[in-house]
Amino acid sequence: MKPIVLKSITEREAHIELSDFKGTGIGIRESSFVVIEGFMISGGLYGIRSVDSHDLFIRNNWIESVGQEGILLTVDRCRSSSENYLIAKNKILSTGRKNSQYGEGIYVGSGKESNCGVKNVAIEGNSISHTTNEAIDIKYNVSDVLIKNNDISDVDLAFNGVITLSTSDFPKVDGRYQVISNRISNFSNRNGYKAVAVAVGNGSALISGNVVINKDGLFVKYYKSLLSNSFDRVVIESNSLSGGITYSNICC
Repeated sequence: MKPIVLKSITEREAHIELSDFKGTGIGIRESSFVVIEGFMISGGLYGIRSVDSHDLFIRNNWIESVGQEGILLTVDRCRSSSENYLIAKNKILSTGRKNSQYGEGIYVGSGKESNCGVKNVAIEGNSISHTTNEAIDIKYNVSDVLIKNNDISDVDLAFNGVITLSTSDFPKVDGRYQVISNRISNFSNRNGYKAVAVAVGNGSALISGNVVINKDGLFVKYYKSLLSNSFDRVVIESNSLSGGITYSNICC
């Protein structure tokens, strides 16, 4: 199927500017095979928001100074297809300007209990900085996820980790997560907890080749939800840690 393409064709990116951290820069609902490319978005509550859609390609956009999430993909109504999402080469900075607890850079899935599954998600080559919660937040109903070659810095967490893999207590799917060759630096937790680079609440995860630089905190934090399902295998290999960061907590 030939996709619908929303693309800036000017020499400078088309700028969608909202005020008072209200509204959405680009919103998609119950749609499929859509490309969003080359926009600059600022000032709304959300940068790019998709609801109940699939086969989406979000790339080469600049999103800054938004009230909550930079890119938000949720599925609330179960469909025959809720799969195939590419989020690539976007620049996301200064999220959570209105509600810091919801200041994720990229959020995929559902934060409430749902029977709707989401799969085949690639998050590659993005630059994410100055978020007020997770840079990348993958919810419990999302599987087959590749998080690769992202450059993440200056993250001020409320909880969880810079990259979070399904830390809720809802029933899990087999995540099949790959967190590969990302660079994570300068992160903190404003609520007094140890700052965490990768939070793991569900297994079938490979965490490999990442570079993490921070003055303190944890590289990986395991959550007790790992023990409540059969997807408890986590492979961690060939990562580089520097600063005062500790490898992991003791699970669980």
